[in-house]
Amino acid sequence: MAVGFYTPAGYFADFRDTMGYGAGAISAKLYQALGIRAINYSLAKQINPALSIGAGVNILQGNIDYEAKKDVVGSGILDYRWGFESDCDGTGYEGVFGFLTSLNDKLSLGGVYRTGGTIDLKGDASSYLTLTGLSERSDFTQKFRYPSTYGLGLAYKARPDLTVTGDWQRTNWSEFRIDVDYETPGLALTDKDYSADWKDSDRYRFGLEYKPTDKWALRTGYFFDKTPVRDKSVSMSNIADVDRHNIVFGVGRELRKNIQLDLVYHYAWGDRSVNGVHYEQRINSVGVSLACKF
Repeated sequence: MAVGFYTPAGYFADFRDTMGYGAGAISAKLYQALGIRAINYSLAKQINPALSIGAGVNILQGNIDYEAKKDVVGSGILDYRWGFESDCDGTGYEGVFGFLTSLNDKLSLGGVYRTGGTIDLKGDASSYLTLTGLSERSDFTQKFRYPSTYGLGLAYKARPDLTVTGDWQRTNWSEFRIDVDYETPGLALTDKDYSADWKDSDRYRFGLEYKPTDKWALRTGYFFDKTPVRDKSVSMSNIADVDRHNIVFGVGRELRKNIQLDLVYHYAWGDRSVNGVHYEQRINSVGVSLACKF
């Protein structure tokens, strides 16, 4: 039995700009943040010396924050202020199933399938437009469909202290939908239920693990993420996602016989041009995992 915590998905954007307009200026702000955290409980069983199987559940905790504003002031033409703001959080669940088999003394093969799950979010939203006197506020619910994933991986024991790995994973982002229901709908706060029209994407990973002692592990790797977002959906007001290159560095420490602590640093970069606009992403992140075996 094992327990773990990790962050499988996240997104953050904070855009601000001001430009001259007439005698005044137009100021704009866009803030978006999405976070998905997973708490994993799993069980594994060794069927024979060459085959082990496992199953578990991920408790998915999610939050989405969004704020957009546009102020036209002092222009001497047509001044107004507009804004939309929402935040929500909630919980969902997904099943996890996997296997590990030894092909020979040095080579092993593993596979995993995650069912995906619906995260039921609750929050509140507001919108205003001074030009018309519009001012709306409402609680709302949102169903966030976290997609299913599956993959295969190989591990080669080059030396007793050195393991080389490679794997492929597919994420079914075509399952992703926008489904929002407002308790008090209005002109700006309107219910939505439609497909995001994303495409399924692939991830390819390669890594090394070196164990200088029985209790310590040093890791590094590279992986490539293909974006699921089609060109028509890329914009600063939606998600400016790109194909990403990633490098990771990690260290693991066996605290006790049944407790493992892992730390990781992750850097990612990518570029994309759509309709004459060039987008760049640079990501720095850190992670921690604590696994307990019973």
